[in-house]
Amino acid sequence: MFSLKKFLKTCIFSLVIIFLFSSIYLLFNNKDKVTKNFHFQFLVIKSGSMLPELNINDIVIIKKYNDYEVGDIITYNYQDKYLITHRIIEKSDSEFMTKGDNNNSEDLENVQIQNVKGKVILIIKNQYLKNVIIVLLIIILINIFRKGIC
Repeated sequence: MFSLKKFLKTCIFSLVIIFLFSSIYLLFNNKDKVTKNFHFQFLVIKSGSMLPELNINDIVIIKKYNDYEVGDIITYNYQDKYLITHRIIEKSDSEFMTKGDNNNSEDLENVQIQNVKGKVILIIKNQYLKNVIIVLLIIILINIFRKGIC
């Protein structure tokens, strides 16, 4: 028997799932761009300069602050060409010296505070993200076939 309530729940559930997977897909396929959402920015790590803290394809969530401290991992705009995510190793009034944890020396140029996009506040490890997506897909498929939606 056709149930409008069941149909609407299925449609809403499907739209949420499509939105989530579309967001993840866009994030991974626009690695050169920062996705802004609710004062936070999501960024995919593209190099091994911050190993072992940050691996390639990990996602970091950054947030802009007025001040940063030695030891903070920040993302900054380098020569208006690309973004770099490195750790602050020295601080002065208006600039920072940064270095990748896996690099032998500090960065060539100091970072001006106006070039800082934000501080890393959360790291989503790529290996965990893949596992979460697989588990979500399994749960979705089980629910679809168990409830007879297909």
